[in-house]
Amino acid sequence: MSGDNTVQPEKMSRIFQSPWWELDVPLPWRAKKFDHCVEISQPEGAGAVHISYARKMSGSISVDEILTQLKELCPEEAEPRRVCLGDFEGYSADYVDWKEGAFWKRWFMASKQIFFFASFVCKHGEENLELAQIELLLSSLRSRE
Repeated sequence: MSGDNTVQPEKMSRIFQSPWWELDVPLPWRAKKFDHCVEISQPEGAGAVHISYARKMSGSISVDEILTQLKELCPEEAEPRRVCLGDFEGYSADYVDWKEGAFWKRWFMASKQIFFFASFVCKHGEENLELAQIELLLSSLRSRE
């Protein structure tokens, strides 16, 4: 179908597992673990998703804690939007860094004691090439606790 931007689930995927969460990584996307984050990208893609996470020692992560992180890492004009992806709930925000010509989307979410932070950056104007696929990928998030 020409002009159809609907994202269809991939027939083949792999599971990426961290100690506290996991998600499906459909082909051709790839997940790579670094010391400080996980990077998910596809060959010749418009951008990459970087994921970091932490575990709170006791008690569940609160909405206030999630919003504090969002306010610290996003500019004031970024409008927080409520989001639920897989087992995780929280907020996302997107904005354009006009100086760098970059589009940013960030997700700040939690499931019980696990804080999940993901960011996607690409050249401004190219965000719609992958954003729906990334949202679908993140919707497979599952807690391992």
